[in-house]
Amino acid sequence: NKLRRSLERISHKVNPNVEIPDVAILQKSFSDPALKYIYSLRDSINSLNSPEKDFFLFSLLSILNDASKAKKSGGFLRITKQRKVASRVIRTMFIEASKKFLNNLKFLNYSNATTTAILGDARKYPAEVKGRKYDAILTSPPYPNRHDYTRIYELELLVGFINNNQSLKFLRYDTLRSHVE
Repeated sequence: NKLRRSLERISHKVNPNVEIPDVAILQKSFSDPALKYIYSLRDSINSLNSPEKDFFLFSLLSILNDASKAKKSGGFLRITKQRKVASRVIRTMFIEASKKFLNNLKFLNYSNATTTAILGDARKYPAEVKGRKYDAILTSPPYPNRHDYTRIYELELLVGFINNNQSLKFLRYDTLRSHVE
């Protein structure tokens, strides 16, 4: 219910002065009005408190591939001949995705189980990992030397987490450096 109320509070008004990173893939993937809408929507979502903010940011990021001319193809994004999607269509996609995720929450059974996130490198296990039993372990990325995930998920990174081209370049450099090490 709290998430449903938050969905109603999210503003769909476009801020004409919203900051959009100057990264070519964004302009190739979306029309200017669509970009202004996406970034205005992101700013409205970021004004929420977590976990609502995280939930709706996930909804926004989940529609980017379908709303964009850029499609994941192997280790890169490729610009297709698809027409750029109008901002009103992106709004509908966002609301429908959010409602779908809200409906899916009905089927989750919550427990008092605990979870722990440990940042580490599989080549050098952190001390707190050794000698313990786990029900599940998730790793990411699954194939660090196969694809540059900063390229494949560039749209999601730019909309959700990175504010400028310099940060994107640093992330790529840092990812490349960790693959070489």
